[in-house]
Amino acid sequence: MERIFNKTPFEVESLVYAILFLIVLTITIFVTGLIIDHFRKDKYKVNKVYYRTLSNNVGGGEEYYYRYWAWQPNKRKFYTRTLLEQHGINRPYFRKAMQNKKLKKSVLPFRREIYGKAQ
Repeated sequence: MERIFNKTPFEVESLVYAILFLIVLTITIFVTGLIIDHFRKDKYKVNKVYYRTLSNNVGGGEEYYYRYWAWQPNKRKFYTRTLLEQHGINRPYFRKAMQNKKLKKSVLPFRREIYGKAQ
């Protein structure tokens, strides 16, 4: 079998193939997630209300939050509506998800959260 990159070392060639594989895998996960989210868009429900107390604020303000993946736009809309209607939060915010029980960003790359200050 003839090598595609004739003048490059084998290590560089295998690194290029690994990077291409990761890119294709990421695109496949996004497309599959979007398709699944499209078919489940009317079936989302809130099982549990998540809230955390912020220890770095004076008085320890609380905020409600929900987590979703970056490829779930319909779930994001559902949680936005939930915060507005059920919790009375006027302005929801979006960011990368935080770790449990810490105010530090999560290491999961496509995990997002929507949150709002409790009134």
